[in-house]
Amino acid sequence: MAALPSGTDAPVDISPAADLDAETLARLFTAGYEGYWFHIELDAVAFSRMATVSDADLTLSRVASVDGEPVAIVLLARRGSEGWVGGMGVAAPHRRRGIGRAVLTNTLEAARDAGIERVTLEVLEQNHPARELYEGLGFEHVRDLEVWSLPNGPGEPREVDAARAHAWLRARREDPEPWQRDDASVAHLEEVRGLMVDSAAALVRIAGGRVGVLQLAGQPDALRELLTGARALGESLVVVNLPAGHPASAILEALGGSLDGRQHELELRFS
Repeated sequence: MAALPSGTDAPVDISPAADLDAETLARLFTAGYEGYWFHIELDAVAFSRMATVSDADLTLSRVASVDGEPVAIVLLARRGSEGWVGGMGVAAPHRRRGIGRAVLTNTLEAARDAGIERVTLEVLEQNHPARELYEGLGFEHVRDLEVWSLPNGPGEPREVDAARAHAWLRARREDPEPWQRDDASVAHLEEVRGLMVDSAAALVRIAGGRVGVLQLAGQPDALRELLTGARALGESLVVVNLPAGHPASAILEALGGSLDGRQHELELRFS
């Protein structure tokens, strides 16, 4: 039985997510995001793929159960001394009972004990209860991130070998990529494509008719040419967690794109 923070009114057992199969974890993850601002629904295959791409550590991730029923999950990914909360949710009937705080606290304790020095996460700006929870546990603001979408339009994509575009991006990177688009995440993905113009490059992946921009950098005029071409590769284009103030933001807006959401990137350092 886990020790619970003050205010928790339900006894809860907390155990490693590795104790459960992918199908159960997928159902729990989906239930934890019921009523969320963005629809999230995973089956076992999609959950396992997400876990692989993010390097989720199911031995450090935690599940909370009440009367033997899994009701909450914190998915923790790990790369060396860095950790990332790739998802946290509590099933709707068990919310506002302190279970989320309990399972997250347990996960963070496991991360610290395993030698992780820093944990990051993202929280939607309108999700005030979650942000209060994270800040109450010591998380601090790092930067703001934006989610952009752009409909299909005319353009001429300039494709190159993905390795060439990636080398160009790594040599010019000034800020760290968000976890989902970091080099280690990209390395897990198949069918990544490279785009380049004279002074801009991108890595993209097309799935379900949507062009997902994985990494992007360059000068404004070149970025406009690059994005104009990229949008022609699918029915729409999306950039998830683009750092606020990135030159691509103004270009996406000028091309008719929509700012679909903002997130706060937060971090907790143990040292």
